[in-house]
Amino acid sequence: MNDVYRYSPLPPGNIRLLRLLPSTDETAPIQCGLIHYPLQESGTRSCLYEALSYAWGSPEKLHTITVDGCALPVTTNLHMALRHLRDKHFERLIWVDAVCIDQDSKLGEKEQQLHGMANVYFKAVRVIVWLGEAVEEGDRALSVLSHAGEVGDFTWSPENERAVTALLKRPWFRRIWVLQEVAAARNILIVVGRAERDGIAFTLGLKAFRKPVGIPSSSGNSRRLSTEPMFLRRCLWNTAGQLRLGISPLGSRVDMYNAHDATERRDKIFALLGMCTEYFGEDTGLVPNYTIPWETLFTRLITYLLGEQVSTQTWPESVVAVIAGKGHVIGRVSKVEVVAVDGLDFQQKVYFETWSTKIRAEHRSKHETSECLARRRQARDLASGTERNSLEGSKVREHV
Repeated sequence: MNDVYRYSPLPPGNIRLLRLLPSTDETAPIQCGLIHYPLQESGTRSCLYEALSYAWGSPEKLHTITVDGCALPVTTNLHMALRHLRDKHFERLIWVDAVCIDQDSKLGEKEQQLHGMANVYFKAVRVIVWLGEAVEEGDRALSVLSHAGEVGDFTWSPENERAVTALLKRPWFRRIWVLQEVAAARNILIVVGRAERDGIAFTLGLKAFRKPVGIPSSSGNSRRLSTEPMFLRRCLWNTAGQLRLGISPLGSRVDMYNAHDATERRDKIFALLGMCTEYFGEDTGLVPNYTIPWETLFTRLITYLLGEQVSTQTWPESVVAVIAGKGHVIGRVSKVEVVAVDGLDFQQKVYFETWSTKIRAEHRSKHETSECLARRRQARDLASGTERNSLEGSKVREHV
């Protein structure tokens, strides 16, 4: 039996890359190596590695791969993905979070690596989205979506609708980290079993699927896969050389994706930071740090969004908070118009009345979803008759 693999410390600015070694035998044990790569030295150019986007699934590590001659336990879904991605003749260089980050490091490596994860996916030559085995006609669904995206005018049969709906129910579409992973991607490859399709065709297929089937645009990150790569033109680099995607403010991200799944509750906040328009320094108290209790992090988030004059009470393992503060009503929503944008996003035109005059404001909301993702809670829309309130001392932050 091989010794258990032990990680060596990463030099500053480096990441690990997994060398997935080839095998002509599909049932052969998975052999790999790990190398250090100076990602920070690459500037803004892409690098010759791929990054894997997948759902961890069960946290139990029931399988083992060999890394530099030593054993490393991995989850069932990752083991399956590596087996399918392994080439028969050529080595493949892949970044995989569960393997390339020392999850048990006592030196804060996990926090440091997660803080720069948008950069890892942005610089990858390609992001591979692993949706799982070709069960429940998953490969058929992938083929149908890609074909629909290529031809544009596509007739949907009941069989095709069922296959696609089943595919969109897979765990990947509910995982919060994938939002950032596909948002940062330069190129995307969608993989189901042995079937592979281009991410653009898949995206267009999702758009074609919603219209005739009548799936509403509300919540769920299937649409996020469709739209987030378009925001690459908004990528920003702060003074520390850290990538920010600059898609929307943190308040909007939290409102829209708070129901997405995360193995670790704190990731419901950490996974969104790289996509925000703000820069989060140590002074915000929101940078990845898994030693911070959830209730403390939750309180910091509320304080960041609402200001220090509000009083907040939170509890361990609870997403409920009691917030108290002085406030007053500043107006009332009189009318809301919803306008479709490109068939996927929508724009809310919100008209509201103040005590002295009538003004109009644009409230943009980027929702995603379909009936198959109905367990997702939708981001809260404004409705006619809703009162607009202001908390005393609250910070003015853009949420549109």
